[in-house]
Amino acid sequence: MRIYAEPLPNFNDIFKELSLQLFHQKEKAPEFSFRGTLYGYARKAMLDVANNISAGKDREIWFPAYICDELIEIFRRHWGGALRFYDIKDDLTPNWDSIDLKVSTKDVMSIFVLVHYFGFPNSVKEAKEFCKLNKMHIIEDGAHVMPSFEGELKVIGDAVVFSLRKIFPLPNGALLITAVNGGKNKGPKVEKKIPWEWIIRVVAKRIFKWVPTTFYGLRPLKKESLSGYRKSEIYERGISWLSLKLLKKLMQESGKIFQIRQNNYRILQSFLAKQGIEPVFNLEEKKICPYAFPLRSTKRDKIIEILRRQGIGAQFWPTLPVEVLGSNSYPTARKIQSELVILPIHQDLDFKEMSLITKALRRF
Repeated sequence: MRIYAEPLPNFNDIFKELSLQLFHQKEKAPEFSFRGTLYGYARKAMLDVANNISAGKDREIWFPAYICDELIEIFRRHWGGALRFYDIKDDLTPNWDSIDLKVSTKDVMSIFVLVHYFGFPNSVKEAKEFCKLNKMHIIEDGAHVMPSFEGELKVIGDAVVFSLRKIFPLPNGALLITAVNGGKNKGPKVEKKIPWEWIIRVVAKRIFKWVPTTFYGLRPLKKESLSGYRKSEIYERGISWLSLKLLKKLMQESGKIFQIRQNNYRILQSFLAKQGIEPVFNLEEKKICPYAFPLRSTKRDKIIEILRRQGIGAQFWPTLPVEVLGSNSYPTARKIQSELVILPIHQDLDFKEMSLITKALRRF
């Protein structure tokens, strides 16, 4: 049995929508009542909102050094020398001292990106105060956060971006909420092509899920390098028509998904507590839906290798930006990245599968 890092879709739903598409029995794209704009990818949504905020002005944008190069690669192309980085503290909150002396005093429009790691809110009050004092705009990176589809979504600054495909099993999908869109839900750019690559990949995963891991485990992970994330134009694509169809049903299951993720997180949290290990984040608030379970260890690579051999989708995160990897100015971000393992706790996993993870962890 394999325990993948992400949930797999309901194949009955995929084949139903695929058959309707192939035989030209196309239905109207579903409508959504929540506010905001749907995108194919969160990085495109963040680029668009940053461009809108800074239109026609001298600009700079501040990212935490602990962030994925997949996002930075796009800004590197479009913003060039306007990229700035700040280090983080050991608890993943911003190191305000690493920003304070560097914030431009000239007439430059500054954007501060606040990342909510693994679904946990990150220094919201402090970020608002800091950015108000320094006249900075705020964009929240909620790629690891599951948005609430009921009621008002709070935005502490100018905008918040969610990556729906990280929580839900979708070909792609992201949601942008801005503070000034008046609650209006703008029509998304829709990708009409059939996402065959994604369909084939998830079907193959379903088949291999039950192949004994003694015969074939999960692939080893690639090591980080200074070459940067590969350039791709995939982020320009709109949200897939299949994502729209699947999302409509998954929204109805969001409460169940929320509860399963919380329960699975608490299983690992309780296990580590018995081992005398303090988790990166304690799940205490009822309103938090965790994306994954982060675990820090100086044996990161060994843990990931052994767990993946046993079919468990452990990973490191993120692949740091080349600007960070090639500098000594961000020691905490580099240290955390070298130690952090993320373990799956998604909605596909039941108590038996979570027990397999805890059993594997006992080796360490």
